[in-house]
Amino acid sequence: MCWARGNWVSFMANMIRQTSYLGQLQYIWEGRNEEQIGQVKEVMVSMRRTQSFRETKMRLLHKLAGVEWLSVLFADDEHNVREWFKGSFRFESWKDILARYASGQPLSCAASTENDRHFHICYYAGDYELINYVTVEAFPAANFVEVMGVIFCRFEFVRDEEGQVKVDTVSKKDFKHRVSSHALMLSYKMSNGDHPR
Repeated sequence: MCWARGNWVSFMANMIRQTSYLGQLQYIWEGRNEEQIGQVKEVMVSMRRTQSFRETKMRLLHKLAGVEWLSVLFADDEHNVREWFKGSFRFESWKDILARYASGQPLSCAASTENDRHFHICYYAGDYELINYVTVEAFPAANFVEVMGVIFCRFEFVRDEEGQVKVDTVSKKDFKHRVSSHALMLSYKMSNGDHPR
């Protein structure tokens, strides 16, 4: 059986040592999803490095796997049009943002430099040099899970003293100073199709 399946003799001869070091056979690359080892080899160029190097590369592998999963998930979307842009993405209007938020569609946003729990979502202000943006605040759960570089948490729009959603208008230059990085908000959809907001 070993010869028919093309398993390496060296691996089969050292099976006891391999299982004691790596664990059960189904968790070893040669025993499950062997074709994925190529993706690992592209990132893990050398294992003769420090532990922090290996941990960083493992995080990268998880993130790449997450991006690949998303690309497969949205591959069949006939309305999916990829647009390339520089800087922060701006939606057509506030109503467009609200509709996407209510229906659980992805939202492009930018992390705030002033508050690490605030994210800005931009839309057109009628002037090319100006940016309107609303801010959402993240509320991680007490036992939130971080998987493949994704953090699950609840988001709420920041409101002003009158209880209305706060809208700020700034120039593109000023907005760049208010942004530390860019992010993508993805709705967590349950098996019945609903998504908690």
